Amino acid sequence: MSLSRSRHRERSAVWLIALCLPLVNAAQLHAQGCLPIRYTSPTLGQQSSSPQAADQWQIALAYRWVHASRFYSGPVYHPEGSPVGPTWITVNTVEVSLSYAPTSRVSVSLGVPVASGMRSGLEDDSLRHDLSATGIGDLSLLGTVWLLNPPDHVRGNIAFGFGVKAPTGSSSKYNVWHTKTGVEQRPLDESIQLGDGGWGAILRTEAFRQVYSRIAAYAAASYLANPRGQIAPTFTTPYGVTAPVAVNDEYSAHAGITMDAWRRRGLSLSLGGRIDGVPVRDAIGGGDEYFRRPGYVVFAEPALAIRRSRSPVSPVGSTWSVAVPIRVDQYRHASLLDLANQKRGGGDFPDFLIFIGYAKRW
Repeated sequence: MSLSRSRHRERSAVWLIALCLPLVNAAQLHAQGCLPIRYTSPTLGQQSSSPQAADQWQIALAYRWVHASRFYSGPVYHPEGSPVGPTWITVNTVEVSLSYAPTSRVSVSLGVPVASGMRSGLEDDSLRHDLSATGIGDLSLLGTVWLLNPPDHVRGNIAFGFGVKAPTGSSSKYNVWHTKTGVEQRPLDESIQLGDGGWGAILRTEAFRQVYSRIAAYAAASYLANPRGQIAPTFTTPYGVTAPVAVNDEYSAHAGITMDAWRRRGLSLSLGGRIDGVPVRDAIGGGDEYFRRPGYVVFAEPALAIRRSRSPVSPVGSTWSVAVPIRVDQYRHASLLDLANQKRGGGDFPDFLIFIGYAKRW
């Protein structure tokens, strides 16, 4: 192999790693608004998902922080909060994932999330109280296949993934609720429940293409289909209607460009757009008429990553990544329950998110 061709393949291999850094195995999407607030496997974040070499293992840690406190109904912001007052939701999630590639085109990964969520709001005694939940979330198992053989197509490729999400996280945690005359046990709001209560099917795709010597384009999308219609806890809307909680579908997608900013230090920068959301109607199954918070949130998504390895083309190494998606648009759709009662629900959205990832291969 000539020196120029070797250097070209080195650049391509580095770009292959860099442009895939903004892709993650991430997970369920709800929130007080419409943002995916649980984090296990369908969403997209900053953990490396570049093709693994045959017979290679990877362990990864992915952290996400979200704080939602701005209440919207449709596209309109309500600084006074919901009809029952302002609500603040904060969720910290760490996911541990283990991946194995029997071949360079096929990999299988298992993701285990641990989350701690807190909801602060006014209760029936007209005072603000904090409710919280901590524990294991819904596990996910995902298989990924690259359409083209990665060692022979380092300038561009496309992958398809299919997996399952298991209801290992609790969806029916209770906590103390303060009434006007005392306290009682009530189920937590679904925004801080650890799981959604149903088995789900994960569909995913991702692609990249080198467009210049130091620039590459990337795109990825994921959809979580939940066939189950509802779970046991009921929810009373601010307009007084009580209904079962739906096990709704969720989706996430992003695209952008990445730049090899400092090759010698393994530093890459990326900038793209991202959308997370909950549909009004599920793709399969029932539950469309039950309580849900459908809508979407759009982010501008800057990120940086540092890869450390023995050489630019070494398949073995470690990667650190950080991303801070910043909200630029949002919309809270009316659910079928809202429409049936001629009301318009709302939800809280975050100003930004924080993703931190680390991956190690051997």
